[in-house]
Amino acid sequence: MKKTTGAISAVHQVKKKDTLFALSLKYAVSLADLRKFNGFGHGRDKIFPGQVILIPRKDERPREGVASWYGPGFHGRRMANGQVYNQNDPKVAAHRELPLGTEVLIINLENQKTATAKIVDRGPYVEDWRSRRYSREIDCSKALAEKLGFKQNGLAKVRVIPLEKGSG
Repeated sequence: MKKTTGAISAVHQVKKKDTLFALSLKYAVSLADLRKFNGFGHGRDKIFPGQVILIPRKDERPREGVASWYGPGFHGRRMANGQVYNQNDPKVAAHRELPLGTEVLIINLENQKTATAKIVDRGPYVEDWRSRRYSREIDCSKALAEKLGFKQNGLAKVRVIPLEKGSG
C-alpha cells in the first residue's frame, strides 16, 4: 500500500472494534483525508486489528466564528473524552475538528474578554439552514460563557487560537 507523504500527527494501531469512521472522529480528521493519507482507495474502509493507521496533521491555525454554550441538558452526561460534563467548569469546550485535549485561547471579539479552555468534547453541530454548513465554531461550558461575557446573549463572535495540541 502506497502512503501519501506529509506530516504525521499520530500513529494508531487498530484495535478489534475500530472503524475508519470512528478514527476520523477520534482524531478530528476527515474520512477522505484519512483514506488518502494511508493510500486507501475511495470507499475502502475495511481495517484490521494490528494494522497501523497514520493520522495526518491538521492545520492548527487560529479560527474565527461564533461561540455558543451548552449546559443543563448535557450536565452530568459523558463527553467525547469519556469524562462527565460539568457545566460549571470554566475550562471545558467542544470543537468539531481540534484534537481532544488541545488547549485553546478564546477571545470574545465583541468585548475582548479572554479565557483558556481544553477541548474535551465534540460539537457544536448546528447547521445554517441556508448554506447547509456548520454555523458555529466552538461550544463552551456555561461557566466559560460567563467568563467570556456571553452567557446572557447565548452567542458571541470569537477567535479560537490553539495553544497546545492534544493527543487526540
